[in-house]
Amino acid sequence: MTDTTPLRDPLASLVGACLLAGTGGMLDVIVFLNQNHVFACAMTGNVIFMAVAAVGRDWVQVGRHGVLLVAFFLGIAGSMFLRTRRAAVFGIALQIVALVGLGFVPRGVSPVMVTVVIAFSASLQVATFRKVDGMAYNSAFVTGNLRSVAEAAYLLLFPREHAAIAEVEKTDPEEQQRAVARGLTLVCGAFLVGALLGAWLAPRWGNRSLWVVAVPLVVTLGIAWRHRRAMEAANAEG
Repeated sequence: MTDTTPLRDPLASLVGACLLAGTGGMLDVIVFLNQNHVFACAMTGNVIFMAVAAVGRDWVQVGRHGVLLVAFFLGIAGSMFLRTRRAAVFGIALQIVALVGLGFVPRGVSPVMVTVVIAFSASLQVATFRKVDGMAYNSAFVTGNLRSVAEAAYLLLFPREHAAIAEVEKTDPEEQQRAVARGLTLVCGAFLVGALLGAWLAPRWGNRSLWVVAVPLVVTLGIAWRHRRAMEAANAEG
């Protein structure tokens, strides 16, 4: 009998999410420390720095942060383009190529170009991979993930509150809240580990530390490629 169970996307699993989150943590710390205190992924920080620079009439800094926002928007658009064509694997490959290439750029040379390319490629990752075991998450910054963990933990600690809120807001059953708390805590932990590694690498390796960021992405690419081939094989048999 032919197995008709749909193949599960491994990048939507907890392992895939942790690999991507670790990448996000490393990338933002390395860029922040090596590229004059701008963020590749955390656009909230760039907006704040841009506002502070605007009040201080530092138009050079306004431009530096503004161009990163533009790169982020273009990356999101690129992600939409790839997703509609089922080409998410290409987005990972593009990010790997960008990181490997930028690793050869000496620290302090063309910082705007380096950060723009990283912001564009990182936003492809942010927009493409947004689910882990059916839960919404973000692989490049943790504010939303931490909020979801805190909400799930609160509902588990106070069952009466869970029942009241569930009746009003139609929240997930208790078992799903446990999965959210457990899964997203691991994702946030992976981001923290990545950030710690990035903080150690950046002052020692300079832009070459981007090669280390590319390692989990290569693993991710291999996982995604195997899944794509398995899907194609399953479709051919069907």
